[in-house]
Amino acid sequence: MGLGLKLGLQLGSVLGGSSSLVNQFYTDDAMLNEYYTDDAMLNPLDTYGVQSAKYVSPATNIISHDSETTIQRNMSRIVYINLKSAPITTARVFYGTWLFNATSEYPTGKLEVRAGLEYPLGGTIYPLYSQQGSRDLFLASNSEDYLEATGINIPAGASFAIRTRAIAGTGGTIPKAYANNLVFNGVAIQGHAGTNDGADFTLGGTQPTNSNTVYGPFAVCSYETTNKAKSFAIFGDSIYQGNIVGVSIAELAIKNAGYGFLNLARSSAKLQTNTNPSRRISLARLTGCTEVMMNYPVNDLEASRSVAQINADFTSLWTNLKTAGFSKITQGTCFPRTTDATDPSTPKATPAGAYTGGAASFRSLINEWMRSGISLGTATTPDYIFEQSDILETARDTGLWLNPTVNTTDGIHPSATGATTVATAGTTFLQSKGY
Repeated sequence: MGLGLKLGLQLGSVLGGSSSLVNQFYTDDAMLNEYYTDDAMLNPLDTYGVQSAKYVSPATNIISHDSETTIQRNMSRIVYINLKSAPITTARVFYGTWLFNATSEYPTGKLEVRAGLEYPLGGTIYPLYSQQGSRDLFLASNSEDYLEATGINIPAGASFAIRTRAIAGTGGTIPKAYANNLVFNGVAIQGHAGTNDGADFTLGGTQPTNSNTVYGPFAVCSYETTNKAKSFAIFGDSIYQGNIVGVSIAELAIKNAGYGFLNLARSSAKLQTNTNPSRRISLARLTGCTEVMMNYPVNDLEASRSVAQINADFTSLWTNLKTAGFSKITQGTCFPRTTDATDPSTPKATPAGAYTGGAASFRSLINEWMRSGISLGTATTPDYIFEQSDILETARDTGLWLNPTVNTTDGIHPSATGATTVATAGTTFLQSKGY
């Protein structure tokens, strides 16, 4: 793959999250803990180089916890791990002022953010600086940017902490996500929220804690300027988010192919309301993602969208992704939906025609349109169609799960076993396309 220098990253957990399998994924066939980005399709802001990025599946993803607080000052201390097989010498910590849920992205208030990097734990604290050389990062509403720490040397596998202070303007709001005392990477998150009294523990002191949920990094990653490789932005619903069964098909396929990823899928998401996820696109491009892997539209079928409407929505999203500068899009076909896992013999009868009717079902018609009804690789279409539905269907267009007691949990989602089977095929598929 000609990877050369590698980039590493780990994301924080959030309110209601866990520190289990979904919190850490690895790539590279040698060390299984590398992340990569590309040197070709950079965001215009990235004139200095690129960085890889990966989000923890959004069940534990800061920006998918769609609530905010009017408390003016939020502080947190959160422990991360260097997932690289080499030391981190420059770290970038990304922050933002927006949230997203299954149906929309929306802004929160402007913020003033400062941060410190603590390594070793309980030891030296390094200040982080903005691109303008200031300790304070001024974020307008509905934006994202980063702070950077240089002159560090964090060995592979070592733990370090990011200390963050965020101050909202009068009447402003702060995204809520991290929970005080939630254990992440074996260490309890320390969070505190209160009035803007000038307190600052980013460079020292014992941070106070209370029971509030607080603000923290959107992403933490290592940074290099040379010898880059590709990373993927992931869009879609719970099947690619991986929150239902703890395995994301896209994450596992991509990481086993040797690449990094930024998971921006969201449970219950419909294509209809996600045709232009502009903030997620902006973040993905800022963090160096050049490829896309995506999965829709089972929730649109469930909402009685027609074949024509869904196909038009696909075209809108593909066009917006290509316009944003993504190089290649890999689109997955739609899985079956049966009545439930205990009655796998019958495709779900409602909405009428969505899943029943064999090759004439809406699901099958959409899959076939993606296979043969469009010209791949244009400015308005995906470049590759990943036949994931065939892997877990008894035969194409039957609408029935193969070995349903093994491959699905509820007739809707692949089980962990089913998802892993599809992800293995996904890795082979990506590699066959030159990844």
